[in-house]
Amino acid sequence: MSKSLPADLSMGSHATGTLDRVGPAVGADLSETNHPAADPREILAALNDTAADYPRDRRAHELIAEQAARTPGAVAVESSGAKLTYAELDDRGNQFAHYLRKRGVGPDVLVGVCLDRTAEMVAALLGVWKAGGAYVPLDPDFPAERLKLYLEDSAAPVVVTQAHLAGRLPAGAAHVVDLDAERDAIGREPTGPLPHSGTPANLAYVISTSGSTGRPNGVAVEHRALVNFLVSMQREPGLTHADVVAAVTTISFDIHHLELWLPLIAGARLAVLRWADAADGVRLAEELDRYGATVLQATPTRWRLLLAAGWAGRPGLRAFCGGEPMPPELAGRLLERVAEVWNLYGPTETTVWSTVHRVERAGGTVPIGHPIANTQVYVLDPHLEQLPAGEVGELYIGGDGLARHYLNRPELTANRFVADPANPGQRLYKTGDLARLRPDGVLECLGRIDHQVKVRGYRIELGEVESALASHPLVAAAVAHVTGDPAELVAYLVPRPGAAPTPEAVRQHARERLPAYMVPGPVVFLESLPMTPNGKVDRKALPAPSRAPAPAAPNRSRVGPRSDAERDLLAIWAEVFGNPNLGVTDDFVDLGGTSLKAAEVVALVSARLGHTIPLGAMYEATTVEKLAVLVQNRLEMGTPSVLVPLQTGGRTPPLFMIAGVGGHVFTFHKFARSLGSDYPVYGLKAVGVDGGRRPPDTFEEIAAEYVREITAARPQGPYLLSGYSIGALVAVEVALQLQALGHEVPLVAVFDMNAPGYPPALPLRRRLAVHARNLFRREGGVRYAVRRLKNLGNRAIRLAGLERLLFPTHPALDALPQDALRDVWVALQTAARRYRPGGKMHGTVALFRAEVPIWNAVVNVDPLLGWQGLTTGRVELHSVAMGHLEVFHPDNIDKLARQMAGSIDRASPAAPTGP
Repeated sequence: MSKSLPADLSMGSHATGTLDRVGPAVGADLSETNHPAADPREILAALNDTAADYPRDRRAHELIAEQAARTPGAVAVESSGAKLTYAELDDRGNQFAHYLRKRGVGPDVLVGVCLDRTAEMVAALLGVWKAGGAYVPLDPDFPAERLKLYLEDSAAPVVVTQAHLAGRLPAGAAHVVDLDAERDAIGREPTGPLPHSGTPANLAYVISTSGSTGRPNGVAVEHRALVNFLVSMQREPGLTHADVVAAVTTISFDIHHLELWLPLIAGARLAVLRWADAADGVRLAEELDRYGATVLQATPTRWRLLLAAGWAGRPGLRAFCGGEPMPPELAGRLLERVAEVWNLYGPTETTVWSTVHRVERAGGTVPIGHPIANTQVYVLDPHLEQLPAGEVGELYIGGDGLARHYLNRPELTANRFVADPANPGQRLYKTGDLARLRPDGVLECLGRIDHQVKVRGYRIELGEVESALASHPLVAAAVAHVTGDPAELVAYLVPRPGAAPTPEAVRQHARERLPAYMVPGPVVFLESLPMTPNGKVDRKALPAPSRAPAPAAPNRSRVGPRSDAERDLLAIWAEVFGNPNLGVTDDFVDLGGTSLKAAEVVALVSARLGHTIPLGAMYEATTVEKLAVLVQNRLEMGTPSVLVPLQTGGRTPPLFMIAGVGGHVFTFHKFARSLGSDYPVYGLKAVGVDGGRRPPDTFEEIAAEYVREITAARPQGPYLLSGYSIGALVAVEVALQLQALGHEVPLVAVFDMNAPGYPPALPLRRRLAVHARNLFRREGGVRYAVRRLKNLGNRAIRLAGLERLLFPTHPALDALPQDALRDVWVALQTAARRYRPGGKMHGTVALFRAEVPIWNAVVNVDPLLGWQGLTTGRVELHSVAMGHLEVFHPDNIDKLARQMAGSIDRASPAAPTGP
């Protein structure tokens, strides 16, 4: 009969520190726990009285198979719309196990796994276990150099991957199993279980942690330790068949074992979130609601990301928090929004979590609580003597959760897994964490003794970061240090004589060798490193990183936004940093960007622009310029065509939105979401904007390509069209060509553009009078004159057909960020000058006109900007309360979407189909 665990649980906190002396922590406040004096031995005995039964003779996949036999038809795993029942999951795991067994996988054979986050990934991992093997997680988002080290360290003879990820892995002796190419062969394997192979003493997985030598350390964990952990977690914090667990963690971080396997041994439902959804606060909140999640495990950084997105909480959700210190402020905010908050603590070497604590109130240090089942904890002095309650020492952990060893690191294993002096034949793991036992028998974790730290939820050996930094050819010496709250990784570098490395070059060098979470933020250059009298680096003397932006390079000034994406992203950066004078080439880290600011940017990008970017992108694309390219690539490069799906499904015919001179459809994503799920939306990029070819310079050619793409996606009409700025003129020609093919175009929506050929030129005398009045007005006359001269110059260039020849000196083109975009700008301007519509449209024109016009208000006497003369239908006029460039501004977009939805509903009947 298993014994119930105590009701109070917790998780731990890591920070740097040094065990200079033993005694009460400096500034320790124990007043809240002024219990009557108790015998320390009694306190310790009660704390470590954790003996409890668990199935010592079985492994995790066997427990899952037993659950599948009990509830075969229940949903076990779902991800991105795909679902597997318990029976289907078990069958697929068995088939893959048979396939792997034929390739030599058996007990203690390591199998590298590099797969996308899907239900198929869970089945593949399960298959490795069923074959008797142990898996080595390989996150496809990690640098190729890092994955190479993992494979070299593990020497895994088999690697499981997918066709599109195979290029991430180094060529080697391992046999590669491609799930895409070999799917049919795997599907022909039997669904029954394999003959029994292996025991609970065999390895379940090898997961890498950061190593001080510059190479990762593979922690080898046995099935027995994993089963003890899972069964203990099932009791407390507790999980039942009625729960839904949202899995958000990479399988290269050991806490994924709770997310993937705990629900499956309990008969619960596992929802595997895509990385893009898990890394975006708004999307994560939506996914929690969509799946009906009752449990979410996340690091404090991810919880902050969710809160920064304006998450209101879920009343029935239980929040598991671990991997970093839990700040009291965060605990308080979570307590207001969820049913329960649990703080979890544990090193990878003791199998995921070793202590638990239910947080009841915020204030003071959040404890790490008490040990889980069959686990013992000790606060010891340097002589391995137990310290009295209230005194600070090093935390040691013993019990059934200890890993077997560090793979191929016998000296490190002997150093960290030490003999238990009080229990001959038993081992303790030396955590390197400072801790104290409160008089009430609750543990507190107070930081690190060594240079191993926790940053962004991951444990990091500073030596490994320093090794990567020091390998830069222009760096003579490197020190990595953690400072601030939340913790921030800082690089201190001494350049080689005569060398001048840049912060971005150093970070890029690190990105090629380290995961994103290990890449330093601020980079500080020093003439020499401060040293202690005994010749060691004096970390306390390292200067704080400057929060001021890096000085501009010679002859370099602020670079303003040059596209829709850059303009919208720069506005968010300016808000987050409180600096309206930022440019698109200013570096996020040099500006003082932290993980919290990165979370704010990601949340605001999602909330305001409707775009999902992973948190790690802020440490890869560290300028607005680079981030804009990354976002546009993610949004628009998934298809070789110019047609970009923005929102599919719905009840109405789809709306096809044509980009303006910016070429990309970045602006339209948030608008499509604001329209609502009833309205499918597709964007049309400018032809040639991706740089693959020269763009056509007539609307007839451009429209012909658009028509081919539209009719291929949706062979039958009706067709709804729209265009922003110059894209509206292209939409006219698309409508005319569709009509010529016999199709119906009931609506063309125009976003702030005058009709082709409008306005007609005023008589010369009236034009001169207008210019004279504007020139001699009291305010702005000089600016008006300069603007008019520029416009005349640009017009002369266009009329002469010299745009392509003269574009290096053309002021509008100078601001564009790439040659392809310049070519698009030139082509569209040339096409606009030449275009004369060959007929009239027959549908409604919905004109969305900016209240602050870009056009000359004096000559635009027609409020409909000439559109009535271009259609036999009617023109609806809608007012947009900003200027031309702000038509799709976040403050406008909801109203704009409501107006557009009304126009769509009036112009066409509801239809169930879309491309």
